[in-house]
Amino acid sequence: MYNYYQSVKTDVMNWIDENRADIEAQHDKAQYICDSVFVDDNVTGNASGSYTFSRREAKENYFGDEKASEYLENMCEEGFASYEEVGKAMVHENWETIDVLIRCYLVNGIVMDCLEEEEAVEISIEDLCKDFCKLNPGHDAVYDKIESYPGYYVVYVDEHRYTFSSCSDFEEWINGVVLD
Repeated sequence: MYNYYQSVKTDVMNWIDENRADIEAQHDKAQYICDSVFVDDNVTGNASGSYTFSRREAKENYFGDEKASEYLENMCEEGFASYEEVGKAMVHENWETIDVLIRCYLVNGIVMDCLEEEEAVEISIEDLCKDFCKLNPGHDAVYDKIESYPGYYVVYVDEHRYTFSSCSDFEEWINGVVLD
């Protein structure tokens, strides 16, 4: 079973992780990410025309995702691609084109989902830092947004660096920590 949404999301998150410094320097981070990943072969395959560089693998991706034909229909209805373009690719069994079209169709929405999820986690971790300070007067906890990325969150407690893979990991640590 294949899942285009999850595959593209994983690639987008990896791209964000690898390009965090460049992203932070941008005024419109969301637009920068969308523009960049749209033409990145490691995310959409749009630069070269193929994500998989394998007709067989692209075909397996298409037939492995039960939503693939729905994505094609939606992209045509929304004007992202024409019925003619999609139909021609299907008739000629150009699975790499179809694979890339689906990835390109999904990528902007996925970027926004990733940014919203990251923002929600950042708010939660910042709230947990405040809770920690309330529970431990005289101690300081600061979330480091620059060093952190999805699945890797950096918190400094009294100048000691700690990393957590999720909010719940940080919360468990807070509940179990004993400070001098």
